[in-house]
Amino acid sequence: MKKYQPEGGYETIKPDMDVLKGVEVIKIVPESLRGKYKIGQNMYMKSRIDLAKQILERNSSTAKETLDIMGFKIIDDKLKLVDDAPW
Repeated sequence: MKKYQPEGGYETIKPDMDVLKGVEVIKIVPESLRGKYKIGQNMYMKSRIDLAKQILERNSSTAKETLDIMGFKIIDDKLKLVDDAPW
């Protein structure tokens, strides 16, 4: 719960809680994953650029790959749209 409600206010889960009767926890290990990208495809250009800037600022491990999928590149330390093909 701490992960989903960091501000607290929840009761710690205990094995003897009535709410857990009939609840079972299982682990599922997928054999493969596939997905579809929908990153700003229905946004106006200014909103897409703002989203791309926010992604770049977060500097996550996948930020540059995400920007590439969106059609953006970092050129001369600036974010530039290089591929504006319709999705």
